[in-house]
Amino acid sequence: MHLTFHYSVGIILASIFQIIFPEEKGWQFGLIVFFSVISDFDIIYLIKSKEKNHRMFFPHSIYFSGIILLLAILTLQWWMLFCGIGALFHVCVDMMDWGTNLLFTKRLIGPRFLLKKEEWDIVPELMRKEYDPKWFFVKRYFNSIPFQLIEILTGLGMILCFVFVIPQYWYFGFGYLLTLGYHLFEFFELRYRSRNRKSRYQLVNH
Repeated sequence: MHLTFHYSVGIILASIFQIIFPEEKGWQFGLIVFFSVISDFDIIYLIKSKEKNHRMFFPHSIYFSGIILLLAILTLQWWMLFCGIGALFHVCVDMMDWGTNLLFTKRLIGPRFLLKKEEWDIVPELMRKEYDPKWFFVKRYFNSIPFQLIEILTGLGMILCFVFVIPQYWYFGFGYLLTLGYHLFEFFELRYRSRNRKSRYQLVNH
C-alpha cells in the first residue's frame, strides 16, 4: 500500500489512542503516526543495496513490530503498544498488494491481489517490458479501483478524525499532503516516461 494509506491509518490509530487516553501527550500521538509509516523508511537502504525491493528488508518483517510490541508489554506503556500495532498493521496490509518478507526468509508472502498467481514468479520479466520498471507497480496500483477506494476511505476517515477528534493536531495533515504529493508526482512522471520514452525528473531509486 502507498505511504498515504499508512499515514492516514496512523492518524486514525493515534486518534483512537487519544480518545482512550486523552491525558497523554502530543509526542506520543506523533510516535504512533511515525511507527505506522516507519517500515517504508527502509527504502533508503536501496541506495547502497543490491536488493531492489525494499519490502525484503527487516522493517517489513513481523519481527520488527514484534520487538516493539514486546517492549510495550515489558514496560507497560500503552502508547508503545499502539506504535507496535501500527507497525504490525503496516506489514500485514502490505501483503495485500505485492506481498512482503513477513518472516524474513527472503520470500514474499501474501495474497498479492495486484498480481495474477501465474505472475508471482515472473515479476522481473513483466517489469522489463516497461520503459521504467517501476511503472509496472505504479500503473497497476493506480488503476485498481478497490485499492483506490480504500485509499479514499482511509483519507476520509483521517479527515473526520481531524475535524471531530483531534483538531489540535491539524498540522499533521501536512504530512499526508507531502506523501500524497510525492505519489502523484511519481505517477505523472512515470506515465510521462512510459508515453515519451524519456525522463524529466529524478525519482527515488531511479
